[in-house]
Order: sequence, then C-alpha cells, then structure tokens
Amino acid sequence: MAAKLAPGDPGREALRDQVAGVCALFDAEPPASGRDAFLAAFEATAADVAGGYIEAVRRLPGEAAAAGVAWLQQVVDSLCGQAAEALQPLSLFPGR
Repeated sequence: MAAKLAPGDPGREALRDQVAGVCALFDAEPPASGRDAFLAAFEATAADVAGGYIEAVRRLPGEAAAAGVAWLQQVVDSLCGQAAEALQPLSLFPGR
C-alpha cells in the first residue's frame, strides 16, 4: 500500500510510522457492548440447530439478530475510527 504513494507523501509517512499500531488494533479486544447478550442468544439457538453455523444464524430471533448486527457494527466503527485517526493523511473513510 505504501508503494502506491509518492515518496514524501504525508500518507506514506503516516502509514510507515503507524503500520504497527494499526495492525495492533486488530489484536485488541473488540467493544463488548451487546456482545454477551448476542452470544448467549446465538448459543441458545445453535444448541437446537443441527444444520451448523449458517442455519443457526438464519434461525436467530429478530431481536437477537439485530443485537448481533449492532455489536458487529460497533466493532467495525471502532476499528475504522481508530485506523482513520492514526492514518489521517490518507483520508481512509471520507464522509464518516
């Protein structure tokens, strides 16, 4: 990715300087708000489904599915926000 940026470009320098920190974001614990409730609902549904993961997801009650979507969106928003902050010169997520 850095090779696509011209030498001296602020984005190239930010990427070079911050790449380890950005990679570390993906090793960190994700936001937990809503996680436990979703996982409990998923486990309860999966215990009654013989079709595996995909079938368990399909059979989640609407409220549990919505909680899962909300939790996963928090994870994505958190990672994107932190990466964008660390790599500001790249304008990674315009409009966010």
